[in-house]
Amino acid sequence: MTLKGEAIPQLPVSCLAAFVVKAGRSPEAILRSYKFRDTGEGHARIICHPPAVTVIRRFYRSGMDFGVLDSAIAEWHKKAGGAQSRSVRARLLNNIDSIGRSRDHLARRDFQILPNHRITCQVGQIIFTASPDLWARENGEERLIKMGFERKDRSYIDALLIVMRRGRC
Repeated sequence: MTLKGEAIPQLPVSCLAAFVVKAGRSPEAILRSYKFRDTGEGHARIICHPPAVTVIRRFYRSGMDFGVLDSAIAEWHKKAGGAQSRSVRARLLNNIDSIGRSRDHLARRDFQILPNHRITCQVGQIIFTASPDLWARENGEERLIKMGFERKDRSYIDALLIVMRRGRC
């Protein structure tokens, strides 16, 4: 129970999903990367994915101009080739890989990109937040799209989707 005037704690829904699948990690180890976001795993989670999502948004806003994807990939290949840091090179190559996978899957879909909204869902004394990568309209229906789950357990994905759907209502 929160004390009067005390803020209700907020956690990203990915933290809840990580708890669901633990994969042999202690609760403290899972929470650490969410509490200390500026270092290690928490920092990597923030900086690796957003550039690829930004390019995909630009792709749809340009009327599905594949040149947007191609120029981003070429730029990241060039930067990766000259990167001194292994972590910077890995981040750039991950973004290239993400664009490639998205190109194959999403490029066939005619999305109208809508402004993104943060979704919240209160469970007990904790508010879970989720931000879809893309909020889009397709054939008159709104779609919430989250990318980058190729290596995630099905229960992890289910936890994310349940909170996103429940929070949206």
